[in-house]
Amino acid sequence: MKISFNWLRELCDLKPGVTADSVAGKLTLAGLEVESIERRGRDLTGVLVAEVRGARPHPSAEKLSIVRLVAGGAEEEGVCGAPNVPPPGGKVAWAPPGASLPGGRKL
Repeated sequence: MKISFNWLRELCDLKPGVTADSVAGKLTLAGLEVESIERRGRDLTGVLVAEVRGARPHPSAEKLSIVRLVAGGAEEEGVCGAPNVPPPGGKVAWAPPGASLPGGRKL
């Protein structure tokens, strides 16, 4: 079973500065097996939470759409390949130009 460390923080009221490694050690001493610790998102930079303002079909690609969104107070447009863009008011992860994604990809 995979459990988020942030979820453990909420449920267990962990003190500031407590690390995932120290919690894993204590869980192991309590008789619970911790097989591994996965650290995700360390190679992500520049990805923002944005609010969808609208979407329209891409003019030259059937499976793409142009999404209008607001992030950090600025309104932007971006190309999206996801078929499940939420309606206006929904929140999405947005990687603007210059953001770094897993695998060393830079937009």
